Amino acid sequence: MKIFSPSLTLIFFCSSCTGNDLVSDDITANTEQTNEALPILRIVVGDVGKADFIVLSCEEEHMIIDCGYKKSYDYVESVLNDHKITKLKYAVGTHPDKDHIGAMAKLVKNFSVGELYISPYNNGSGEYKKMAEGAE
Repeated sequence: MKIFSPSLTLIFFCSSCTGNDLVSDDITANTEQTNEALPILRIVVGDVGKADFIVLSCEEEHMIIDCGYKKSYDYVESVLNDHKITKLKYAVGTHPDKDHIGAMAKLVKNFSVGELYISPYNNGSGEYKKMAEGAE
């Protein structure tokens, strides 16, 4: 698993969903009509108290943004299981406050996570340390 600072993750994920480049030198390629259906982007938002978590799914790729407090893990896990998600391409902790990343350590331990995007700012919390250690 890789750890990166959060930057443009959503754009990368959404651009892979469309199957098209975000920028094209060939203007005519973008203006031609096709009957090809674009993949569906599914967005699930869950309330975990003071914060929310967001799951983005496109075809067989999934991304989660934040997880809430540590006590929120069971709820987050049940939502992922309800949507038959066992593998996350990306997990994003927007910032190191425990209301956003408290459950992230358990998430990266129990789910296959391709890349973890977290703030490089370590506020010294136990949640941040556990999350970073779980990603190694």
